[in-house]
Amino acid sequence: MIPTIPHHCASGYGFVARRLAKSLFPLPVIACVMAVTSCKDEVTEQAPQVTVTDTRPVGEGLTVVGFALVGAAVVISLGRLLR
Repeated sequence: MIPTIPHHCASGYGFVARRLAKSLFPLPVIACVMAVTSCKDEVTEQAPQVTVTDTRPVGEGLTVVGFALVGAAVVISLGRLLR
């Protein structure tokens, strides 16, 4: 005869549910605090600022990143080849 151990699913579920409720409790409080602190009381009228973006260096940066990726691929390939 094989001895059996009684298994109570309901007792483990209550523990998990309480633990989950405790871990999720601060989320609504944090959301309310963040929503309230983002409000401004001051009303000031200023002229809208026009933003001009200079995108010339971006192309050069992408070229450098591309060459870096090619160089890394060559180094990894040579390393695997010599191993």
